[in-house]
Amino acid sequence: MSDLLLLSLGLVGLALAYETAGTVGISSAQLAGFAGFIPLQLAALHAFGLQAPAEPFRIWSYGARLALALVLGLAGFGAVNQLCGVAIDPPLLAAHVSGLFCLLFAVRFIVLGWAIPRSPRRRLAVVGEVSAVLELAGRIQAEPFAGYSIVRVCIPPSQKPDSDHLDLAGESIEVTDEVGKLLGSGDFDAIAFDPHCNNFNDRDLCQLAEL
Repeated sequence: MSDLLLLSLGLVGLALAYETAGTVGISSAQLAGFAGFIPLQLAALHAFGLQAPAEPFRIWSYGARLALALVLGLAGFGAVNQLCGVAIDPPLLAAHVSGLFCLLFAVRFIVLGWAIPRSPRRRLAVVGEVSAVLELAGRIQAEPFAGYSIVRVCIPPSQKPDSDHLDLAGESIEVTDEVGKLLGSGDFDAIAFDPHCNNFNDRDLCQLAEL
């Protein structure tokens, strides 16, 4: 939504710039050419993987891909408008690309690099084999928009480590092999259970089913 809003503002700014430069008498075909800017630019962002909600924020690589996406989108916009009879001023278009880059990068930096990592998350208790727990932890770390954090882990007794803590994505999480002890803590909002795990007894499964 923020991309759509910023691109719309960019389109308005570009139209005002052309009006200030003396472009008058724009036909309906030319207006359609201008209106095509937003879907073209959104398609370019998607082509570079920048519309994925799980996109991790790495400043340099992210900035490079964002710049390339903007250049591609504006190039397509320029080509369409040339066909519609609107003369494109290269310096004006370059200034427009630079301004959009700064706006989009700033908003995405705030959202992806600062707001999302600090947003409240649902506390998750995970019950299953170690391999499944590690896989889920990796997915949660790779998808910040999912809004979960693992706070408790319960694994089968045969896989219980020597320590009472398990290292998950750089965090030390308390681990137990007793479902009752896990449920008794109550400091979580949801439970993730590995359906392929057959190492828990019926009593443990009944306790989980009650929740």
